[in-house]
Amino acid sequence: MSGATTKCRPLRNVLLIVGSVLAALLVGEGVLAVLEHKQMRLDHRGFYTYDPLLGWKMKPNTRRINVTEEFRAIEETNSKGIRGGEYSYEKGPNEYRILILGDSFAEGYTVDFENLFSEVLKSTLNSGSHGTYYEVINAGTVGYGTDQELLFYQSEGYKYDPDLVIVMFYENDVIDNVTRRENYGKFKPLFRIRDNRPVLEERPVPEESRSRVPESSADHPGLSHWLKKRSRVYSILDEGLTMLGLTAPEASATPSTSLEFGPLSRERGPEIEQAWKLTELLLVDLKRRVEASCADLLVFYVPSIHSVDPDSWNATRKQYGMTGDQWNPSQVESDLLRICRRHSVPCVATIALFKERAKTRGESARCFYHLRDGHWNVEGHRFAGEILAHSVSSGAHKPRVTVGSSSSSSNVTDCTDRAQ
Repeated sequence: MSGATTKCRPLRNVLLIVGSVLAALLVGEGVLAVLEHKQMRLDHRGFYTYDPLLGWKMKPNTRRINVTEEFRAIEETNSKGIRGGEYSYEKGPNEYRILILGDSFAEGYTVDFENLFSEVLKSTLNSGSHGTYYEVINAGTVGYGTDQELLFYQSEGYKYDPDLVIVMFYENDVIDNVTRRENYGKFKPLFRIRDNRPVLEERPVPEESRSRVPESSADHPGLSHWLKKRSRVYSILDEGLTMLGLTAPEASATPSTSLEFGPLSRERGPEIEQAWKLTELLLVDLKRRVEASCADLLVFYVPSIHSVDPDSWNATRKQYGMTGDQWNPSQVESDLLRICRRHSVPCVATIALFKERAKTRGESARCFYHLRDGHWNVEGHRFAGEILAHSVSSGAHKPRVTVGSSSSSSNVTDCTDRAQ
């Protein structure tokens, strides 16, 4: 009898250990769930609706409150699905109208409307104007690439008769322009290069057709990814081991990571070359359409947090396994500037400006961002608005009649009044 008891004791000890570990994990999950209750992760799906051309857009006449541990912001859209009040297509007397195109940085879901960079731009310009009223319409939408911004302008944006169109360009726009992806339950359109011009070949798939779209291997990333999505304890342990260098970052082994950060490499592969080529053609097409509407085009480079803050850059490299000297956090800005110069498109470089402003304040450039969310906070929006106001008021954007030599004389005559 005692022998049988002795034989069962090791098994009982093992079961006791396993049970204790499981109990500790459950308690840990519960505690972390309570602690993270206020750390709400925004679900953008309910704020956007399917659009047969753009893929998605903000729902008209909708209001939401975005709350996380870092910010609380109210978003409201007008009858056209744009943040702010109602904007008529017709301009008022002595009105200079600016249209903003961009993605989540432009939409600015992390701040209230009055703190948006576009509203800072508007108030700054109007405070120093003499007889001219500046109106700024911000059509930025989460997830948009240059392709969707072009489609928005040619289908809706031009109707507002803007004098100036500002494209807020972020580093992930390059890959977004060649990626057939789903965002918040909606699919994006896709352009391809045909005869050296961008041609819309794949329109967004309706939501009810999502089940018929083939799943990619990225939809089944493996057990580790599955556990990190569902277990707070596992996610924390995995992140800690990775930061200590004891485990390799999961993302470094996946093709999607090399494509996502490919534009930050000084050594372009064929995929990145193709992405930049399409991006360039999209910008050229947008420039042509903007100028045909007798307006000016200005590109504003939106700096990522890792492009202005060395600590954030080092953390990003470590997280995604980006080793070697070919990685450059300002590479996208440099490449974009070259494209803009080649096509006489005014472009505002901002990485050095954000670094210098942080230096004068005696702070890290992280002071302009929500660290977890990664987007601008109120300070970031304020500074971006000030940079833009200076660019506009100083005439950094060239009048259409002085850009390039391809404009016909009739077009120059038609747009002369707008260019003054």
